[in-house]
Amino acid sequence: MGTRAATKSLRSIYQLKITLKGFRPPIWRRFLVASTVSLEDVHDNLQIVMGWTDSPMHEFSMGSDRYGVPVCLEGSRACPPEDIGGIGGYAMFLDAISDPEYPEHESMLEWIAEDIDGDFDPEYFELVEVNNLLQG
Repeated sequence: MGTRAATKSLRSIYQLKITLKGFRPPIWRRFLVASTVSLEDVHDNLQIVMGWTDSPMHEFSMGSDRYGVPVCLEGSRACPPEDIGGIGGYAMFLDAISDPEYPEHESMLEWIAEDIDGDFDPEYFELVEVNNLLQG
């Protein structure tokens, strides 16, 4: 029992904030990271926190350190859909879906409807939903 108590006391929790650069108003998430969880778990949980399904090319590296994401604390706005073409593509997408006169209006609405139920709301972020997925 003494060893278990010593192990628990060495565990650390870090608070991280992820902000997508280059977009205003900002899109961000704040969450907790346990030092005892694998980097693979960080990756999986970050996908959930950001509302992604692991499609964009990305890489996490931090030497041999291991981190995890057990709970999201807060966030703001919907993340860009995957494969949208980065921040520039997201800005164009928002213009297209909000303006019926935009040339790609209908095609963008059809494209996003394949991935989500209902209308895409760029202001939407549901903390409880994200945490339910993290606990999954």
